[in-house]
Amino acid sequence: MRMKIYTILIICIFCLPVFSQNTPLEDSLHEALTDYRSAMLGTVKNQKKLVDLEERWRMVEQDDDALSFIVFNALHATKLYKLPFNYIKRVAKKSLPESQLPKSIKKSDIKILSDNFDLLSMAIGGYISGDPPYDLTSDTTLLQELQFINVQPGETVVDIGTGTGDHAFILSLVYPNNDFILNEVKPPLVKFLKNKLRSHEQLFFKNERSIKVVKGSKTNPQLGSKVDRIILRNTFHHFSKRHKMLSSIKESLSDDGTIIFIEPLESNTKSLDNCDMKLNYKTVIESVGKASLDIVEEKLVDEVLYLSCKKR
Repeated sequence: MRMKIYTILIICIFCLPVFSQNTPLEDSLHEALTDYRSAMLGTVKNQKKLVDLEERWRMVEQDDDALSFIVFNALHATKLYKLPFNYIKRVAKKSLPESQLPKSIKKSDIKILSDNFDLLSMAIGGYISGDPPYDLTSDTTLLQELQFINVQPGETVVDIGTGTGDHAFILSLVYPNNDFILNEVKPPLVKFLKNKLRSHEQLFFKNERSIKVVKGSKTNPQLGSKVDRIILRNTFHHFSKRHKMLSSIKESLSDDGTIIFIEPLESNTKSLDNCDMKLNYKTVIESVGKASLDIVEEKLVDEVLYLSCKKR
């Protein structure tokens, strides 16, 4: 009997590391993703129609990238920019000339996608699978990004060019005591972000803190006050006036603040928005230098450039 007890104790001791492998950041991220997923699942309208649509489309097009491309562009065109159905079909045919799917898209299909925008946006972002029950994925990219962004207690964090906001909203759940500003230049996206924030107040405002959406311009984020950490994730190459915008961003930064670049380079071919504006490594580095920013940390992962910069 005593031998059995010793054996059990030894097994438990050796098993302890297995059950305590996660870092506090990993645990916080998993909790944030779980809560965000639950909230987005709550927005689903008629899941059966959504599943039937996916099955029908997969009979026509088996390529996941092609499917994601059409869903991404159809969602943004109809939900955010209210573009007509014929425009969506025309863009799909032009972008995917070898695919039969654009020819089979119905107007009712676009309505189903639009009705389930929040959930599908999370799936396109790679946070959850695209099939029921929409489980969290095992992709570690987000964790790598958060480790590099390295938000500190008490900081006010800004996400510039936040798009539909999934990344920034999840980040705000990982750090529930920090203030966040979601910055976007396009009016339809600003309206969408404000509505989403309002719809999920109980999720985002569990603690007393500030999360707000601010509309910027092409040359100024219009933040109105100094902030501590500014994130440019998949954003910098979209700036039409890079030097002016980066100078304005720097002026919004506190003396000891940090600007984080997470920038896919032109050699990175993974892009759902068919973007041809990506920059090369040299251009990004030169732009940072011209803005009088010092690079304090740099790494390149899968043709995505990570930079952590301070004021010179």
